[in-house]
Amino acid sequence: NAERLETGRRTAPPVESELEPEVVAWLDQLQSRDPRAASLAAERLVSLGPSVLPALHRWAEGRPRPLPRALVAQVLPHLSPLYAAVERLGHEEVAQRQKAAVAVARLVEQQVLPMPAAEMIVRRMTVESDPYVWQQLLAALELDHASLAQQAARVGLDHTRMLVRRRSCELLARRP
Repeated sequence: NAERLETGRRTAPPVESELEPEVVAWLDQLQSRDPRAASLAAERLVSLGPSVLPALHRWAEGRPRPLPRALVAQVLPHLSPLYAAVERLGHEEVAQRQKAAVAVARLVEQQVLPMPAAEMIVRRMTVESDPYVWQQLLAALELDHASLAQQAARVGLDHTRMLVRRRSCELLARRP
């Protein structure tokens, strides 16, 4: 735990996937202009289950951001409770976003926050108005992605809510 606080980055164990070529092919098809082909690819990726996440994360490393909407909305939430919670951060109701933020924070305490999920969180934070949601997400980011947490904190300095600005200042004072 002390190491995590000092470095701000935990690492997941490397996982090799025999499914990687198949996963990459389905991910490429997911971006097809043909809606039936894209839908089939999404269904197939979901059917492969959570074991495809390491291959998916490696595929995402070299891709431009943001990730394809079909991947974010139709595949990731079905493969991982973390991604399902991140997706719920976009809910219209504040109470639902607060529940999602708590879920994200709890899940990140138990597992390394994958970079694609961290980037999705940062994007959500740029439009988040609720200080409770914002603070939960900043704390989750800080565990594994100190530089992204600093980036979000810099944005938070201009937030309309005083609690967000204060939390941002505190984080930046600890990690200049």
